[in-house]
Amino acid sequence: MELTQSVILYPSLGMGHLIPMLELAKLFVDHGFSVTIVVLDSPPSDTSSTVDSFISRASSSYPSISFHRLPKVAPPVSELPIVFLSETVRLANDNLLDFLSSMKSTSDIRAVVLDMFCSASLDVVEELRLPSYFFFSCSAAILATCLFFPTLQSQLAGSIRDLGSSPLHFPGLPPIPASDLPTNVQVPGESNDAALAHFVRLPRADGIMINTFESLEKRAVRALVDGACVPGSAMPPVYCIGPLIADGSDGGEGGEGTSALLGWTLSRRGA
Repeated sequence: MELTQSVILYPSLGMGHLIPMLELAKLFVDHGFSVTIVVLDSPPSDTSSTVDSFISRASSSYPSISFHRLPKVAPPVSELPIVFLSETVRLANDNLLDFLSSMKSTSDIRAVVLDMFCSASLDVVEELRLPSYFFFSCSAAILATCLFFPTLQSQLAGSIRDLGSSPLHFPGLPPIPASDLPTNVQVPGESNDAALAHFVRLPRADGIMINTFESLEKRAVRALVDGACVPGSAMPPVYCIGPLIADGSDGGEGGEGTSALLGWTLSRRGA
């Protein structure tokens, strides 16, 4: 019996990660794949009812997309956001392994697509010898920044914060003031270590999908494709699959918000 060709999507915690994955799921369905979105049940929080409602609406609107909720894990000790998120994903790896193993026996899994912040689960995908991809729902410019950041940090004697507003140079991007980088990567510590762990795992995948299109970010995309962002290492293929925009019909943050964003962008350009 011929097995169903399927794609497994694994978003990180939070609606901001679940919504883009649903848009990606629709794209795979349009190309004839069976899609399952694996939902990481976070430790008790006030967002669980929002996630429940979203899944219910999405399941009703798109019956060809299924959802599988992993069992809850014990809350991580750290309250630092990126550390908490990263540790929650790591603690769920055994549950993910069980699910993927069962799916592998009944489906032809063509890809496991991980959220950037689910990079700790790359070990599970590699153990099962399944095709691994990361979905980066932000811009190519931000991906270029993330991938080059470990190299940049290794070249510095001190911390990013010590540089003040001095310009930092990333491949494919204009200079960025050091003070404009997120605070959790400006100084050494747990948050910085957690971010770096994600950044260095990204090139290990079989490919990286970005929610952009090449003509929008030519320089950044070229720097990614050429491998300039990971000097001395192999860069996997980069796929520009955007723009994927939630229209708000299934609980996504689109609709009026998207129109407002476009209006703001045009006003900034003087249109």
